[in-house]
Amino acid sequence: MRWLAAILSISLAGCSWSGSPEIPASYVPPAAPPDPGVVIAAAKNAALVRKLIGLVEIAPTRIAYPLAPGSYISCIRGATSLNGRRQTYSIFFKGGETPEATEGVLADGGLISMTRISVMYDDCERQTYSPLS
Repeated sequence: MRWLAAILSISLAGCSWSGSPEIPASYVPPAAPPDPGVVIAAAKNAALVRKLIGLVEIAPTRIAYPLAPGSYISCIRGATSLNGRRQTYSIFFKGGETPEATEGVLADGGLISMTRISVMYDDCERQTYSPLS
């Protein structure tokens, strides 16, 4: 019975050996952050698309976590009704580029960014907000 356990152990160890260690990819910092005008325009458009009314607030743009759909993130929050609960949304930007056109086009022809309801990894709940003007 011991020889069976030894053979199984050796065969399992052989399957996990890859021959040569892989070197992980080095960190490449994102390009320049998006222009503040692009961020404001995308936030206003996201508020319109999400039908936010009343006070809509925005958090400063910052580098997003590595698995995010963009290099930079900005968060907005607002309610869809006067008595409704305030919801937080994430807006993602590719560094140094015009955001992806995933929801439409702004009135001036500029592309808007990808937005979604924020998740825990976006860390939007801990950000400092100011009114979106």
